[in-house]
Amino acid sequence: MASLLVVDDDARVCDLLRRLLVRAGHSVACANGGEEAVATVRERSPDLVILDWMMPGLDGMGVLKRLRADPATAGTAVMVYTASDDPQVAWDATRLGALDCVQKVGRFNDLRERISACLDAACRVRR
Repeated sequence: MASLLVVDDDARVCDLLRRLLVRAGHSVACANGGEEAVATVRERSPDLVILDWMMPGLDGMGVLKRLRADPATAGTAVMVYTASDDPQVAWDATRLGALDCVQKVGRFNDLRERISACLDAACRVRR
């Protein structure tokens, strides 16, 4: 079981993902914005952050930059989860150290497989 942090300004998306991921055997916390996400990562040190890119205030790019700038959170595994189909988002996310960038459209099984791949990659990096 992995500890996950879902970050999305839409509470319905957070709740849906939380319920689905708990059923898949994970421990899941939610943050409804960028500032809350940064604080929660510092407090909980999740195995993986599933990060919305487009949020008001501190957006996904800002969250990722802050996490990478802080030695205590620089190694946190992050997967971007976005409604955008702009390839620039995926490029920016991976350039800033995200393990993957996944569009919100699609099947949950596909998302679950991508989460597993990110968790596997994060474990290899920590060794």
